[in-house]
Amino acid sequence: MPTGYGTQTGIFTPRIRDLGHDVSLSVYYGLQGAKMNWNGMTCRPSYAANYGSDVLMPHALEHFGGGDGTSIRQAAARGVIITLGDVWTFEVPLLNQMCVASWVPVDHLGVPAMTRGWFRMSGAVPIAMSRFGETVLRESGYNPLYVPHGVDTATFTPGDRAGARASAGLPADAFIVGMVANNIGKDGNRKAFAEQIAAFARLRARHSDAMMVLHTDVTSPLGMDLRTFLADHLPDGSYSFTDPYMYRRGMNPSAVASIYRSIDVLSNCSYGEGFGIPILEAQACGTPVVVTDATAMPELCGSGWTVPYEKTWHESQVGWIAKPLIGGIADAYEQAYEKARDEEMRLEAFTFAQDYDAGLITERYWRPVLARFSETLAAMAEEARKPQPLPAPKIREADGLLWLDRGGRTDDWVAYADHEPWLKPILGGLLPEGGVFLDIGAHVGRWSLRLAGRAAEVIAVEANPSTFKTLRRHLAINDIANVTALNLAAWDEDTWVQLENPDRREDGGGVRVVAAGSPATAVIPAVRLDSNAAVLGALAEFGRLDLVKLDVEGADIHVLRGLAGLLARYRPVLVIEDHSLYGYYDRADLEETLTGLGYEFEVAASVPSNFQPGVGILDHSRPADYLLARPAGSLA
Repeated sequence: MPTGYGTQTGIFTPRIRDLGHDVSLSVYYGLQGAKMNWNGMTCRPSYAANYGSDVLMPHALEHFGGGDGTSIRQAAARGVIITLGDVWTFEVPLLNQMCVASWVPVDHLGVPAMTRGWFRMSGAVPIAMSRFGETVLRESGYNPLYVPHGVDTATFTPGDRAGARASAGLPADAFIVGMVANNIGKDGNRKAFAEQIAAFARLRARHSDAMMVLHTDVTSPLGMDLRTFLADHLPDGSYSFTDPYMYRRGMNPSAVASIYRSIDVLSNCSYGEGFGIPILEAQACGTPVVVTDATAMPELCGSGWTVPYEKTWHESQVGWIAKPLIGGIADAYEQAYEKARDEEMRLEAFTFAQDYDAGLITERYWRPVLARFSETLAAMAEEARKPQPLPAPKIREADGLLWLDRGGRTDDWVAYADHEPWLKPILGGLLPEGGVFLDIGAHVGRWSLRLAGRAAEVIAVEANPSTFKTLRRHLAINDIANVTALNLAAWDEDTWVQLENPDRREDGGGVRVVAAGSPATAVIPAVRLDSNAAVLGALAEFGRLDLVKLDVEGADIHVLRGLAGLLARYRPVLVIEDHSLYGYYDRADLEETLTGLGYEFEVAASVPSNFQPGVGILDHSRPADYLLARPAGSLA
């Protein structure tokens, strides 16, 4: 049975291949027991688990040239896994070791907890398929890419409406409301069949020439008993539906296009859509639409009507959905009855859909997105060429906490050794009992974990994905629950930045941001912390921010600018490791930035340092200063 996700896979994978990429498909529905070739691409079968979760990693490793002594790390640098579907269905072991992107639907009024949990687990880069999805993902603390779904406008085009009706046995002069939707879900069916059928019953009571056509499986074992529901709620002769066997065996796209041409308006008033492909397909055929005014649907309504909704809690995914109001749907049907056959509306529908032509989407969106992943893979390949593996980690105890020790090729010692001992009394003295601590450049958690016992909440921001994983492990083995860990780069705009590890040590403490085009070990999202939803949400719960520590390897000025809103609101104390001694910026610029933000500063500690990132030990030392900054007028 063709699904929306299957349709998009069929449309775009040949086009992505034609951009010069070697594409293979992990097919989790309809193929078992053997590989097959489709349009010059290898389709790999499912096995026992739902959604192919037991074979996705082996498929990827085989396609990327794994095996014969090749490590996962090396194979991961050879290609990107792109998932398409509800992300929480892809429970795949070791997925976080690969380069993964998710073309992700957001069909709730926000990003559901299950979706957020999957992204935390997988480390995948979200690719939003709607502008709505892009917005709510960003509000949840992600930095998504954007590639919309598309339509094959060579197939879905206006055509002979009278002929389409005649071939389907539909009355030539009826006003026809159509639905094209998958019938899955019994109680609270997400496609809102019951609500739309009830609304149509009101239209039919006023207009005897109104008819409803449903392209769905009316006897689906996974959904509503629509055959019975229709018979109970609509008069005989006022509706028709696709033969269940024909629907289940699959109908080619041209047959579906004929359905769109035969109707006067498409009704797609669902509880939420990750995208809503029928909405565009109908308009490409010149048919206006009625949609719920929620999730991706209103942005796809180029010609038609939007329907109000009420928020309804969806317990299984822990998120709000939009239940369309039956009265609102009925009102929209009445307006459509008066105007949907208007040729100007039909032209508007067709014209709007052309912006989603699959070829145009490929060039405008897929080409640059895939180029970005090519850069990431190149950096991963360079990293994979470095000597591996690390020895099995030991566990050390320091200050009542447990820390990993994986040996001399790491910077694990920073956590358990007596590193920067002068900061301990400074930070401990500045953070009040029950205060909130923002640790920017948290590394593996040396200060986040040590101050968690004193703080009500710690927000630990760490840019390096590898180091962030170690930070998370330290939180887990110490069972610390009041630290919110965020894997992103603090910056003065929402963008992407490149990281370089100049000392080539695992979880190196000197990882820094470098200019675009420079050799890099990772490309990661960067955000302004004063507009990041995750940071704002954590702070809003406590209504305070007492202490901020910056150790960001030269990004200090960018980070401070991106903190401006938080500094103005909460006026916390700042402790800043000055990196001007490494030549990353001029000390005067740092001081000017602090002054502009309304802060006074003094040197809280100064120690000699003969270390230079990327060089090692110098033959001379320089003072390494740690600045204490307070709101102007508060320094003694």
